[in-house]
Amino acid sequence: FSRFTNSLVYDGGICKRLANLKNIEQHNTKWQEILENIEDYSLQVRFIRQFYNMFKGGGVSSFDKNIFSPLNNIPKATVTNIITIFDNWIKPNTSEGIFNSLINASEIYKKLIDPRNSKLEGYNSEDLNNKLEDLSHLGVAPSYALLMYLIDRKIELNELLKILNIIEKWFIRRHLTNNPSTGRLDQIFMDIVNQIEPIIKNNNETISIEKSDKSLIEIIENELVKEKTPYNTINEINSKLSGNIYDDNSSLTMYLLVMLERNLNGWINREDVQQIYFWDTFKDNTKITPVWSVEHILPQSPKKGTDWFDWWTENEMENYVHKLGNLTLTGFNGRLSNKSFKDKKELEKTIVKDTKTIIEFVGYTSGKIKLNDTVKTELKWTKTEINKRTNILISEIIKMLKYSYENDPK
Repeated sequence: FSRFTNSLVYDGGICKRLANLKNIEQHNTKWQEILENIEDYSLQVRFIRQFYNMFKGGGVSSFDKNIFSPLNNIPKATVTNIITIFDNWIKPNTSEGIFNSLINASEIYKKLIDPRNSKLEGYNSEDLNNKLEDLSHLGVAPSYALLMYLIDRKIELNELLKILNIIEKWFIRRHLTNNPSTGRLDQIFMDIVNQIEPIIKNNNETISIEKSDKSLIEIIENELVKEKTPYNTINEINSKLSGNIYDDNSSLTMYLLVMLERNLNGWINREDVQQIYFWDTFKDNTKITPVWSVEHILPQSPKKGTDWFDWWTENEMENYVHKLGNLTLTGFNGRLSNKSFKDKKELEKTIVKDTKTIIEFVGYTSGKIKLNDTVKTELKWTKTEINKRTNILISEIIKMLKYSYENDPK
């Protein structure tokens, strides 16, 4: 927790640049405000890097251009040069402005990384909190630099939500194909800011675009789509979805199943449906464990003597167990485990409430998860059923991920 503070404020030489002891104490207090907003050390470092990369030219509404002049020999902040940047950036005559700007930016950053525990004027809607929390499970951290920039410029909430949907779609495609490479991601979002900075202006405390026939949303989407390569076309995405997707990327698989479930249940555009909180956790001793997880219908290690061995050879199981059509969501993974297909469909849980015994269905026939509608009516679970369900789910995902100019996959 204190490594970054100590190395930057004390060992890095920033304190030597402050005018007197009073300033040292004052600015140490300001650092503590920043660290209270961003508690995790790795997130602190990432925030500082992205802060410099986005705001180094002073092109930000609340930041003084005279203070935030870029260092000519450091065009981009990295983990290895961040101490050098701030050692040279913060001087007695600029320290006050830089610290205040860092505090303001850290409040925005907290909204991005911990939306439910953050209050930010103009950005406290439930829709925004839900989307930001979803994205935190997708892994979109490189985009936080752009989002921090846009929120600082007072982007309207509805526009921000549309941009988050664009970012979500882009990162899903990127994570499926591992293209563009991880090393390119920070620069991509820095380039977007460089594209919009010359034509963006503040009108009545909200941003608008001038000198362009495109909207802000169109510019951002076009810049991201430019990064499309032969490796993340809709055909390649279809191919990746058809493979052993869970084995390739288990966390992305969970995200896609949640998206599918919400879409099938009509939750995306309905307020009258009570949504399941799929990111819920519980504390198991000292370990934080997710309530919901990916369930393999054909188990990864099926129990000997069960119906699975009537339908599958062991080699066939290995080739199909991680396919999309064999996966669903459950809050009872430990109970379903390696049971037979029949038992998994009909599993019950006994609850004692107010001295009354209640039988609750927790298997696939419970009706709580729409993804199971194509599972609970099947009498057996073989390659035929998995292939059929895989194609159905891929078709739904493609609808969500396809750009308007793309044809259906071949």
